Amino acid sequence: MDDVTGRTKVKAVLYKGKEYPLEVIEDGNPRPSVRLAGDRIVVTVPRATGAAVRAALEAWYRREARVMIRQAVWRLNRGLGLRYERIMIRNQRTRWGSCSSRRNLSFNIKLITAPQQVVDYVVLHELMHLKEHNHSPKFWRLVQEKCPQYKQYESWLKENALKTDI
Repeated sequence: MDDVTGRTKVKAVLYKGKEYPLEVIEDGNPRPSVRLAGDRIVVTVPRATGAAVRAALEAWYRREARVMIRQAVWRLNRGLGLRYERIMIRNQRTRWGSCSSRRNLSFNIKLITAPQQVVDYVVLHELMHLKEHNHSPKFWRLVQEKCPQYKQYESWLKENALKTDI
């Protein structure tokens, strides 16, 4: 529904575990922007098309996810002292994270939709693959030792995986 200011309330999106109404503003400025404004996320685009809004939101999610995930890796690895090579943020369809044999950590951009505890679990999961590069009982013991409630966080991921289309 439009109002006289040219603002349109579109739908709600997940961000850091909370659902926010998405407000789209068409202003003609060639540089789109996204910001958290109190209780809503405001997307300003030159033309309010679905593609323009999705592109602006994805770029913002990617920047926000990069900061959030890098901080989580640093914080969680501080006590572990594990060596990794690169941290990558990707828009993956089926994985929340992965750890390559070259010690590269990849994380799904959609993690920006999850609460911090869920993000921490995914980061910890991938860090544990630097110790045990499989899903053996030994691996799951390492995960449970550092994150006893990991099954609860896996449930959140399963329940919310499809709520955000980036």
